[in-house]
Amino acid sequence: MQPAKSLTNVDTAEYIATKLKVARQHQKVSQQKCGKLLGVSTQQYQKYETGGTRLSAADLFVIADHLQQPIESFFPRQNGTEDAIEVLATSRETVLAADAFNGISDSELRDRMLGLLRTLSRKKEVTHA
Repeated sequence: MQPAKSLTNVDTAEYIATKLKVARQHQKVSQQKCGKLLGVSTQQYQKYETGGTRLSAADLFVIADHLQQPIESFFPRQNGTEDAIEVLATSRETVLAADAFNGISDSELRDRMLGLLRTLSRKKEVTHA
């Protein structure tokens, strides 16, 4: 068994920022509302989610409670293991793709996009096999 990879402060801050965004979007809460809850502007709150500014432990506790998430869910596991859902939920590319996909209001177009993604992912599997 390989030893767990040691995370830097930057890695942890980026992880927290991404988990914060995913949790907020999952609960369908606006950045504006979260900013108000913390007494900061929407722009400042956006910086928390992009990792531009670090969130204090006290503010993270308030947001976690408001988003109905256990505080430990915002931190990487200490044993270095993550399940597939956790990896997907914290991947910047996945978050950006989900944001773009959620912006498509036409359900038929969303279904077509899913079909395209499935086709492309199968082609990749065949190409790399």
